[in-house]
Amino acid sequence: MEYPDPLSVSRRIQQSCEWLRGRLREAGVWNRVICCLFFVIALSLFLHMREERVAIIEPNTKSTRYVIAQTGFSFADEDATQILRQQAMRDVGEIYRFDEQQLQDHTNTFSRFLIEDEKWRNAAPHTTFEQMLKGAEALEKTLLKARFTDSRTLQKMRQLKMPVRHVEMIASRESLGALEDHLAFWQKVRDKSLGPGVEAEAQDIIILWFKNIPWVFQQDIALERMLREKIQEGVPIKNTRIEAGSPIIQPGEKVTMRHLAMVRAMREALSKEQNRWEPATVLGSLLLSLIITFVGIAYFRVRVPDLLVSTSKLTLLTTLIIGTLLLGKVTTYLLFEHASHLAPFIRFPLFVPLASLLISILIGTEVAFFSSVFLAAIMSFSLASAYEYDRFLAANLIIASVAIVMARRMRKRSQLFPVAARLWLLTVPLILAFHLSEGSVFDPGTFYDFAMTFIFLFVSAIIIVGILPLLESFFGLLTDITLMQLLDPNHPLMRRLSLEAPGTYQHCLVAGNLAEAAARAIGANGLFCRVSTLYHDIGKLFNPHYFTENQLGGFNIHQLLTPRESAQVIMSHVTEGEALARKYRLPPSFIDIIREHHGTTLIYYFYCKQLEQAGNDPSLVEERNFRYKGPKPHTRESAIIMLADSIEASTRCLDEYTEELIASAVQKIFKEKIEEEQLDECRLTFEELSTIKRTLIKTLFVAHHMRIKYPAKSLAAPAQPKETAQA
Repeated sequence: MEYPDPLSVSRRIQQSCEWLRGRLREAGVWNRVICCLFFVIALSLFLHMREERVAIIEPNTKSTRYVIAQTGFSFADEDATQILRQQAMRDVGEIYRFDEQQLQDHTNTFSRFLIEDEKWRNAAPHTTFEQMLKGAEALEKTLLKARFTDSRTLQKMRQLKMPVRHVEMIASRESLGALEDHLAFWQKVRDKSLGPGVEAEAQDIIILWFKNIPWVFQQDIALERMLREKIQEGVPIKNTRIEAGSPIIQPGEKVTMRHLAMVRAMREALSKEQNRWEPATVLGSLLLSLIITFVGIAYFRVRVPDLLVSTSKLTLLTTLIIGTLLLGKVTTYLLFEHASHLAPFIRFPLFVPLASLLISILIGTEVAFFSSVFLAAIMSFSLASAYEYDRFLAANLIIASVAIVMARRMRKRSQLFPVAARLWLLTVPLILAFHLSEGSVFDPGTFYDFAMTFIFLFVSAIIIVGILPLLESFFGLLTDITLMQLLDPNHPLMRRLSLEAPGTYQHCLVAGNLAEAAARAIGANGLFCRVSTLYHDIGKLFNPHYFTENQLGGFNIHQLLTPRESAQVIMSHVTEGEALARKYRLPPSFIDIIREHHGTTLIYYFYCKQLEQAGNDPSLVEERNFRYKGPKPHTRESAIIMLADSIEASTRCLDEYTEELIASAVQKIFKEKIEEEQLDECRLTFEELSTIKRTLIKTLFVAHHMRIKYPAKSLAAPAQPKETAQA
């Protein structure tokens, strides 16, 4: 059975991967187009649902300006409704009932009368003692249910469908004193309480006993309260009409909840008048969204061209911007529709700094500055009815700008909270300036503004700490915070490299410093170059002794291998490094550096040895067996790391470290890489290559500067003169 050549299989896999990446790059164009269309639609919806600007007033404060009705509207007038309710409740009179204790005592007295006085037996010969006692108890229960009130109150109870079976109408409170003359009432009580089982003579005795006493009546407060509550519920809300141009509040007038209700109703009326779903209105919002999008694309094309070719970054930027706009809209809706009592205390919430910090950390400061201006302007325009336009714009724009500047120095997630604290300290003089301009420094509103800005900033810090790792992972981005974590020498790969391949570890450290200096010189990502260079040779951990820097004066194992075998071992550190990077879940950009840092260069030393063994006949040696499989560097950072890696290795062989020799070695490496077309895909300009070359020469010369040779010390120190010793 014939097995396939491993090299051919590897080559086919490599070609398949290159084809797949090409298709993805082609698909990336459509992905970016879809992303822009989504942004246009989402932004047009946000602009379309904007609210009209109305005045913001705080309850229990004195107004400093006129507030005029911008349109005619009706509002639920709680004050007028309360007056109507009070007028309706004036029809409710007092409701009385028998004193429960007096009734019980009188029933007990009647039972003693039945026992002590036998005359009742002669008056009612066919009635037993038990019948008389039960009749008295039944009468007591009926009287306990009885209520007395005037005709208007009784009519109200009937209108509200309250039970009135036991309610008796009386002319006045005084008429209750002559209740024994109210024959109709006692006849009704008689019919309800004493049935046919009690003969008429016995009924007369019981009724006479309860009727002819001075009764005490109590006011039924609970029933009166119930009646009043039902009357209040039955009074409809009074809607008061305000015409356009009418004053809602005047300067110096105290702001009440009625004024807030009027402003809220005016905002709703203005919103209804917008005719949101008219074709012209929809088209206007869409056109405005297209203009804003094209302006942003034009700006990024000139200032940040890399953003427009990165699907992940463009998608992330769209997500953060739309998410911030949605957060502002939802917060405003919940605040003003479901928690309106809190609305006056939140006058300029800080939405924009949250997005600014995230964009600055994940994408870049220049994109963050543009996005902050865009968000502050759009939110101020669209949320104008909710917050004060000028303060909202100024506060969000100033705090967001300072946040972006501070974000450039952040290297740990824990630094977000000190940044939030510094930003809040900046809001203190800003808020004071706002209140000084209005002459309201000592108002409670100043304290509310301090508290709310503090809450917004620290909640933003908590959100960023929680969401940042998710965004990095989902969009495949690498931030300075993550790079600083990977820079830790206690990382498992760094510890292994320093212990198992110390020569390679030192090589990575020096090459990383060179790459960082060169990257900073042309404005590339220096920190990324430094950190990724530390990991670019981790594949050498599998066979560290096959590489010269780890052969500490010992036996060279390549003497036992053929040149082709040696070349295969050397080249394998790329594929093995890629596998190791995936195992330890290094960022995808690090894996690209591992694959690209040698490009498709030729392992010249072993190629020459193979050529020498073949009698210097190039036709007998396949050059592809001695070339790295690539790909070539695709980014400026990858190209810088390739140059720094090669230059660091080559300058180790110099006998002397003079500026001329270092410059000659660097020039040779640059010439070889250019002639081999290794830098054709990295978008480095000739000017940038010249800057990189000068920076590498200077950095290497400084690193290998000459030191003074100190004379050797003798074992016996020379004796000092007496004068010197005494001194």
